[in-house]
Amino acid sequence: MLWWDEIKLEDFLSQNPRMRLTAFCDDSLTIEGEYWIHAAMEGAREIEQTFSLRLSVSRKFPREIPRVSETRGQIPKTSDHHINHDGSFCLGSEIKVKSILSESPNLLAFSERVLTPFLYSVSHKILFGSFPYGDLSHGEEGLLEDYQVIFKVHDKSSVMLALKALSIRKRAANKLPCPCNCGSRLGKCDYRFFINQWRDLERRRWFRRHLSLFTVS
Repeated sequence: MLWWDEIKLEDFLSQNPRMRLTAFCDDSLTIEGEYWIHAAMEGAREIEQTFSLRLSVSRKFPREIPRVSETRGQIPKTSDHHINHDGSFCLGSEIKVKSILSESPNLLAFSERVLTPFLYSVSHKILFGSFPYGDLSHGEEGLLEDYQVIFKVHDKSSVMLALKALSIRKRAANKLPCPCNCGSRLGKCDYRFFINQWRDLERRRWFRRHLSLFTVS
């Protein structure tokens, strides 16, 4: 099966008939056009909106997250609206997006579970002045908040322990203090089963790189 079939490109284009393939090669493809959302989160307002988008998708998907940008100037290009310096969307921490895509590694899942919720949240801020469930902090603080939820821990040191465990071999990781703060070694705690499921998500060096994003207190 060809890689663009594996990521369900045709299904994505069928679901979004105002978007079209504008560039294509063996290693990547570009999709451009109007992307329509009609969504609501529990307790928040319903939003119907159309955006002019450009999606750049690598053959390495889902290990490499698509780069998405808005081309009509509807979203202010500021960090307050979660836009990166290069104009692309800051869709969330890499590990959060990768964990979603690991369950369903195709463009439809990316569209429904990552892109549409992002556009809904940003639209809510533009229209009503705030994000529907509050804004995630920027920089290290924002990453820390996200990682605490992902790893089910409560502080920075526990996040760093979880990342360190994933950045080394299991045998060495099992000798570390458990990130759950139970007071035991990781290898003696059931938390090891939870943390080990993340090992299939990326290589150890990827987790080492993310560990380096946090400053040592």
